[in-house]
Amino acid sequence: MEKQKDYRIQVSKQMIKEGFIELLQKKSIREITVKELCLHVHINRSTFYTYFFDLYDLLNHIEQEMYDDLKYTLDHCSYEMADLDNSIYNSIFSFFIRHQKMGYVLLCKDADAKFVHKVIEMGKLKFFEVYEGMGIRYDRMKLEYFYIGVSNLYIGIISHWLNS
Repeated sequence: MEKQKDYRIQVSKQMIKEGFIELLQKKSIREITVKELCLHVHINRSTFYTYFFDLYDLLNHIEQEMYDDLKYTLDHCSYEMADLDNSIYNSIFSFFIRHQKMGYVLLCKDADAKFVHKVIEMGKLKFFEVYEGMGIRYDRMKLEYFYIGVSNLYIGIISHWLNS
């Protein structure tokens, strides 16, 4: 019985998240109400409030899940020098394929600068960790500028793809 209850909780939360993302593709968070979301996903408001404080709490949960998934993706990426570019490129694009709808909301429609900055900073830490692990000598300032350029290039390409 406990396993069935856990499954129902997971399904309810997933329905709420997916419905919210659908609404965010059409409207800004300021234009969405909990009542509207609940009608959209066919749940009671009490169900929503069982799991989330408000819509911003729900948004934070979704962003955190995406952040954790991207971190996991980058942590499990191949960082062998011969395949470094393809591995990172494929991993990042695979991530955005999995999170295409929310990626569109966060990077294109209502670009969330805080989320983008958080992701760029996480990537920068991983970038320097990889470089240091390879034992390559480098000028930190130059490498930081290089990283900023590359990360903004990726964001631009991904944003363009998500908008298409």
